[in-house]
Amino acid sequence: MKDAWYGDKRDLIKWGALVHLARHNRARKIIQVAFFRPTVLDNRPHLESEGQEWPVAEEVWFHFRDLRSIRHLARRCGLKIDVLGTRFDHANRDKYFRDVVRALEAAKGRKVVLLDPDTGMEPTRRTESHVGRDEIEEVWRALSSHDWLVLYQHQRRESGWRDEVRKEFSRACDGARVDMFASPRASDVAFFVASK
Repeated sequence: MKDAWYGDKRDLIKWGALVHLARHNRARKIIQVAFFRPTVLDNRPHLESEGQEWPVAEEVWFHFRDLRSIRHLARRCGLKIDVLGTRFDHANRDKYFRDVVRALEAAKGRKVVLLDPDTGMEPTRRTESHVGRDEIEEVWRALSSHDWLVLYQHQRRESGWRDEVRKEFSRACDGARVDMFASPRASDVAFFVASK
């Protein structure tokens, strides 16, 4: 997930769904696999006034680009939220997923795991913005019984994209039943959920 997307209206829906899922199913922990891709500091927006220009202050920039600030929500909700926020490098995907699997296998107790790439599951070709079906399968195998796997999915170009992604996600999760969270406030995204 690019840090530039952090804190938008989709995050309200995302974290609302995750907290509901955790509470409803008595999971004490949420683990976000963030696919973190930081934005270069030089890409900060600039402000203009009276013919002068300056960049947004670094403190402001980093406040709104810190994925780990979600921990404040954890305290308020009485949950533990871990962000697997190691830098995601498309060229080293295999190592990234080996590290994710190790972290999930080491995590104790019932948990909700969010796969949070920029745009969701690969449609036809894998890019740095997608998670592959084989990678979802790998994460699914690392989960314990009664854990939940959640996939962030951005709208695809074809109609019926929600039904198609639901089927693909179910196949990646050994045919598990898949539910979907969505909201009219962010109709271009959906969250697909399967229980192991």
